[in-house]
Amino acid sequence: MRIGRITPRKVYSLQKSHYCPRCNRGFTQKKNMRRHLHHECGMEPKYQCPYCDKPSKFTQNIYAHIRRYHPGQTLHLTYECGKAPRFKCPHCVYIGKHRSHVYSHIKSNHYNRPVYAVDTQED
Repeated sequence: MRIGRITPRKVYSLQKSHYCPRCNRGFTQKKNMRRHLHHECGMEPKYQCPYCDKPSKFTQNIYAHIRRYHPGQTLHLTYECGKAPRFKCPHCVYIGKHRSHVYSHIKSNHYNRPVYAVDTQED
C-alpha cells in the first residue's frame, strides 16, 4: 500500500491593507483593488447567462456558472455557431471569434506590440 505525501497548503494573509475609495471593500493586493475600482465598482454587469439571464461583470464567471448550473448546454451554439468573428487584431487583418485567440496571435506574430483585441460589435 502506498501512502501519498501531504503537502502543506499555502497560507494567505487575511490582512487587507488596500481599500476601495468608493465602497470601502478591502483587498490584500493593490492591483486587485485597482481592477475592482476600474472594472467593477459601481458598474452594472455587462454579461449574462444565455440560459437563465444571471448577470455577471466577468465572462469567466458566466462560463463557470454555465458549467455548474447548465451542464450539457453548449457554449458553441450560443456564442459561435453561424456567427461572424468579432475580435480583430489591431496590428493586422487577423480576426477571430474569441478574444483569447487574438491575444495568442499577437503574442506569436507581433512581438513587443501591445496585446489587446478590437471588439467589432461593441457599441
